[in-house]
Amino acid sequence: MFLAAVFSSFALFHANANDLNLIKVIIYPRAIEAVYNLLKSKGIIKPIKYGETLSCLFTLYVCTYCYIFEPYNIGESYVKMLDKYGNISP
Repeated sequence: MFLAAVFSSFALFHANANDLNLIKVIIYPRAIEAVYNLLKSKGIIKPIKYGETLSCLFTLYVCTYCYIFEPYNIGESYVKMLDKYGNISP
């Protein structure tokens, strides 16, 4: 899974600069989940019941908190891009 993430990240070098910021926001939760799975498979941490779900939810919570309450932390371009794509779907 780790190698798949590394190889798929090479596509980010060819992405548009505006879309790259949004892609990063989407990829961070999956990256943290991949690190959790790696640590769990190596036996460094003990498996937590629903740990993958909890780690993804925690990461999404932090991203949402920064977007709503502290938008200056994530930058103006992130906020504009999230607003743009958030208003596309009904």
